[in-house]
Amino acid sequence: MQKLPKKYAGILIGAIVSTIMSFLMSLFITFMNVGLITGFFGLWMKAWLGAWPLAFFLAIIITPFAKSFVESVTE
Repeated sequence: MQKLPKKYAGILIGAIVSTIMSFLMSLFITFMNVGLITGFFGLWMKAWLGAWPLAFFLAIIITPFAKSFVESVTE
């Protein structure tokens, strides 16, 4: 399998983290708001598809700052 260049690591991390986090958080919040009702899956997917682009953008922006902070407070 051909590997991606290291310059894409930040975008790949942002994509993975934002996908998993927004998927699980939208599941939890949708369930808390409406319960397990008929049509739950559709509501959840609508919430997730709305949340993911923002989560991805924020992950791309925040990841370098978080990495820098962690490097400054760890040995």
